[in-house]
Amino acid sequence: MSMENIRKQFPILKRKIHNKPLIYLDNAATTHKPLCVINAIVDFYSLHNANPDRGFHTLGIEASSLIERSRKAASRFINAKDSLEIVFTAGTTEGLNIIASSFLKDTPSVNEVNRENVVYGSVIQDLRNNFKDNEYITDKDFMFISDLEHHSNILPWMVLCKKKGATIKSIPITQQGCIDICSFEQMLKKYHPKIVAITYVSNVLGSVNDISKISKLAHQYGAKVVCDAAQAAPHIAIDVQNLDCDFLVFSAHKMYGPTGVGILYAKKEVLDKLQPHKYGGGMAENISLQNFDVRAAPFGLESGTLNIAGIVALYEAIQFINNTGIEQIAQHEHELKKYLEKELQAIPEIIIPTPDTQGPIVSFHTRNMHHLDIGTLLDAYGIAIRTGHHCAKPLLDILNVGDGISRVSLAVYNTKEEIGIFIEKLKKIIRK
Repeated sequence: MSMENIRKQFPILKRKIHNKPLIYLDNAATTHKPLCVINAIVDFYSLHNANPDRGFHTLGIEASSLIERSRKAASRFINAKDSLEIVFTAGTTEGLNIIASSFLKDTPSVNEVNRENVVYGSVIQDLRNNFKDNEYITDKDFMFISDLEHHSNILPWMVLCKKKGATIKSIPITQQGCIDICSFEQMLKKYHPKIVAITYVSNVLGSVNDISKISKLAHQYGAKVVCDAAQAAPHIAIDVQNLDCDFLVFSAHKMYGPTGVGILYAKKEVLDKLQPHKYGGGMAENISLQNFDVRAAPFGLESGTLNIAGIVALYEAIQFINNTGIEQIAQHEHELKKYLEKELQAIPEIIIPTPDTQGPIVSFHTRNMHHLDIGTLLDAYGIAIRTGHHCAKPLLDILNVGDGISRVSLAVYNTKEEIGIFIEKLKKIIRK
């Protein structure tokens, strides 16, 4: 597919900012949406709007069918064994919170609920037997993250460990911005963690971790592996069977889909053990005022009314990526990144902490200008980049770049001409 045809599919790219053509280089934060995604949302509300799985009228059946079509498409997109290994969430953050909360053994059993805790005579079901006792996090346990992680893959684990008195250990990174495998293996031997939660692609550096190798090593020491694939899904062909991670999460809005929709993948044997993090319609059966049964996964983890239109539109986002070709997308972004880094490295004032990473992200700082000033002045030329700590403050502390850094992140609709204009305007503002 030609670049002209790709860009035609994104109406927002016709917009002008401060009377300048929009040059959008903030795709790691969120991507724009092609017409097929936008139209799918309009079409659902115009023709199919109903709550799925609530009745047997035509619209309800259609809504259910469209949701399951998206579930199957998401399953194929990451090569899961079964579409029932796919749970719809509100995004990567919610997916990680669901996983983390399931390792917390604190749900009261039926016998522990006294009358003061009973609401309208109901009793909370004993959900604590999902995991074996040795699978829950305790005060004797360790869990690993890395120095690369987004706050969404730090805070849920921090809360879990604080509640249970467990200890978080962070795996160091190499000068290339990837997990130091030698250090990782030594840490595994020393601490035998319960959980290893790792990003696939850094949202700051663009570095790509070897998840297959990490999973193999972690499993040798009995750890469950959680993969944050938010920055990988739009750029890398994901094969969860090859990666062999126990859990993988990502968001639709970073891969040309709508906001408010995410995917939680888990191997069937561990997905069945996850406990609901919220309770309500659609996730329970055999309900009385004394007890209830949780539906089998994934449905027991999808309580309430989902973002149905968003889930339906996710199907179109996946189709867009498939039709464009994930390999072609990756190649185009790689060529743009090489050009971008070459031009940035030719500017004496620019410092790139970890050049030559694989993902389509380049972060930089300057010797003479604050990152917020750079972002603001570029916006005057219609150029959107991201500045700040990128929800990865621990990593920025390690990089010693102060309170923030400037980030350029690429997508399939970006062009070499846009990069050229960005470089021209960047030179102009830092040399004033």
